[in-house]
Amino acid sequence: MDIQEQGSITIPSKKLSEIIKELPSTNITVTVKKNNLVVIETEQCLFKIVGLPKEEFPKLPEFKDKEVIKIEQSILQEILKLTSFAVSYDETRYILNGILFQINKK
Repeated sequence: MDIQEQGSITIPSKKLSEIIKELPSTNITVTVKKNNLVVIETEQCLFKIVGLPKEEFPKLPEFKDKEVIKIEQSILQEILKLTSFAVSYDETRYILNGILFQINKK
């Protein structure tokens, strides 16, 4: 692996995984151009993905002083099954690509 310059960028994981599945076993070059354009190249392939600056990636909340809850795996699976249909697959509105957990005392 030859890294010419370190950096960070946010790109849609679904698109990246689809590209990776199709890549041949050869050298791959990944370049970030102006306007957050990510170029993935091999000898036979060329892919372009528009990314976002790392600063626009949603920050994870901190849970330092919060209480811990325990939930059985089967219950959590059922909760996710019953709510996951409402998750958006629109990658341009990534804020809707998740499930909100709101936990009350009861």
